[in-house]
Amino acid sequence: MIITRLKGGLGNQMFQYALGRKLALKNNDLLKLDISGYQHDNLRSYSLEPFAISAEIAKQEEITRLKYPLGIFSLVWRYFSFKVLRQFHTGWEPAILEAKGNLYLDGFWQSYKYFADIADTIRADFTLKEPLEQKYPELVQQVHEGDSISLHVRRTDYVSSKKHQKNFGTLSLEHYQKAIRLAKENRPNPTLFIFTDDPNWVKNNLQTDVPTIYISNFGLRDYEELILMSYCKSHIIANSSFSWWGAWLDPRPDKIVIAPTHWTQSGEPKTDDIIPPSWQKI
Repeated sequence: MIITRLKGGLGNQMFQYALGRKLALKNNDLLKLDISGYQHDNLRSYSLEPFAISAEIAKQEEITRLKYPLGIFSLVWRYFSFKVLRQFHTGWEPAILEAKGNLYLDGFWQSYKYFADIADTIRADFTLKEPLEQKYPELVQQVHEGDSISLHVRRTDYVSSKKHQKNFGTLSLEHYQKAIRLAKENRPNPTLFIFTDDPNWVKNNLQTDVPTIYISNFGLRDYEELILMSYCKSHIIANSSFSWWGAWLDPRPDKIVIAPTHWTQSGEPKTDDIIPPSWQKI
């Protein structure tokens, strides 16, 4: 059995699931999800239920058995065993893919390299059980038919939290304006679809010279916004796992993705680990 601990928001949970799914397929094993950490989390919750994923929710006794197989002695054992895989940073650790047997995964695992060879499987797993086309047919058609460009601006927790401001920081208006100019070069009749948690700030500060649609006006859930983002033909992403997945789930080989050169203030994870080589960094 493989149990992966889920933590953080939707994008983080998707990375954590993807590594677990990769190891489960590689080892012909069963994948389960530890969502127990959300029982006392007032900000985040388990967010993968709307997707067609291949995993069950782990029972507490299963979590305990894998995480603490020797009772109190497990606190020592876990540091000398490869069965509890903990990652205190977020980058690429290729040795993890060689792990076998009963495994408990505890980390962020933010690298496309963990699951690049099963991309079709991961994209299929992250399709919605309730198709977006049924709920928002006109909006989906508009995204599909035009030269659609998604643009993600993340602000709330990156601005309000000193910790997040220090670790991530927000992208500048100049960055977004440059990204829009680059994206327009490949889309002769662009429409900009803006995905943001702070639409008033974006409307008041980011000037555009192309038709612009704010997705926040339509009342979509976060997972619905992510899937709608993946339908766009070009993507301007923030330093956020949410828009990373919105761009990555787009299967088009000719898609244009513009990503920030610096993902975090510390430089971890390395952009070579998280940004596929076909994406453009500015």
